[in-house]
Amino acid sequence: MSQNLVSVILPAYNAERSLERAVASVLAQTWQNFELIVVNDGSADGTLALAERLARRDSRIRVIDMKNGGVSRARNAGLLAASGEEITFLDADDAMAPEMMEALEQVLAETGADVAGCGFADAAHQGQGSGKTQVLTGEEIIRKGILHSDTRVWSKLFRKKAIGSAQFPGDLTIGEDMLFLLEVLQENTRYAALDRALYVYEENPAGAMARPFVPTYFDQITCWDRAEEVIRSRFPKTLEDSGAAARLSSIQAVSAMLTAAKLARLPRAKRKGYAERIRWMQRYVRARWKDPAARDELPPGYPFKIRLFLLAPECYFLLMSKR
Repeated sequence: MSQNLVSVILPAYNAERSLERAVASVLAQTWQNFELIVVNDGSADGTLALAERLARRDSRIRVIDMKNGGVSRARNAGLLAASGEEITFLDADDAMAPEMMEALEQVLAETGADVAGCGFADAAHQGQGSGKTQVLTGEEIIRKGILHSDTRVWSKLFRKKAIGSAQFPGDLTIGEDMLFLLEVLQENTRYAALDRALYVYEENPAGAMARPFVPTYFDQITCWDRAEEVIRSRFPKTLEDSGAAARLSSIQAVSAMLTAAKLARLPRAKRKGYAERIRWMQRYVRARWKDPAARDELPPGYPFKIRLFLLAPECYFLLMSKR
């Protein structure tokens, strides 16, 4: 197989401890025709110096240095600089199995898809999976992929022409991957999902989902509201399906409950400053709770949490603050 040029976009913020491992996993790929674009997102540690040192060792590595603006703006800078026929994304605290790019290139070649994706796992379980490929098209990608947790851009290989002018939303800290996927998606888009864990994912204790409550955590709700707007305007038939509509409503309810769980970690006096927003969240969750089909889509434990949050919010906050 002739090797197309793959652009690997790697945003890095205060990633001095993990960056070398991530870069090494790219250099070790069996697919060797790539450019690695490391975007230093205004790091305050030695990330930039390390990236520049690694670039001096291998001419395929390029470094972009920018003021801190978040992962979306860093990825957008990488997209503007990318010259490859295909594009993939790697987070600085993760890695790729050596065969990941080659396996996804093979999937693209065999299926003619616009995007190929694989599974992810920790280092101890990488490579696991059946090896089977499922091809989804158009709104199937929303119903069977995005609405079922496949909202990530890492672990995927995009044809550059499929991305076009799509960019990541720079005003959100959560959900930017999913909204980028929706912007890329067209009726004729074909997505081939390979059932093998070839992306090595490491849980980041300082990541947006794990950190204590900050006001931008409301992005957890905003991103899915924006997703609904996009789906209704560009893929209206999708939410005419009662199952897809119920699934989206359940995701929106869970997003609000995840935000409420973060609010529970605030001292009661500080939480009072969000009293109006909490009442709004109750109305938001109650509207979705009224749909029996949406209730059926909720993960285990959430029906109890939602009832408690709606009927006795202070009891809910007390319970969640102890977890």
